Amino acid sequence: MNFVMDLTVQEFLEMHAKSRMIPGSAAVVEKCFAVANSLAGGEKFTLDTKVTQLSGGQSRSLMIADTALLSSSPPIILIDELENAGIDRREAIEILVGNEKIVLMSTHDPLLALRADKRIVIRNGGA
Repeated sequence: MNFVMDLTVQEFLEMHAKSRMIPGSAAVVEKCFAVANSLAGGEKFTLDTKVTQLSGGQSRSLMIADTALLSSSPPIILIDELENAGIDRREAIEILVGNEKIVLMSTHDPLLALRADKRIVIRNGGA
């Protein structure tokens, strides 16, 4: 994931909240930032960090928090191999589902797949 805007994390979140006309956006931005840092685990970042300076895991944690808390649509989220995102994958799924998102996910992690309500198992490449 690459950002092309030279904004701080705070500017990015505020811009998105403003574009969605979210009431009480300052509190939502703060919550989104806290959730993103929680997902990032040991790779904490600040509100003053430029989005272009975030690592891959930090970027993904920011976007999952942003999608869960600032985006009322889309209600359906498609995630490819969350286990390779460098973030707390179980917490990420809980945050998305807890914010009324339907998560469709491809994974090679059998434990993550077993946590799903429904599963489709493809063996031998689906041939």
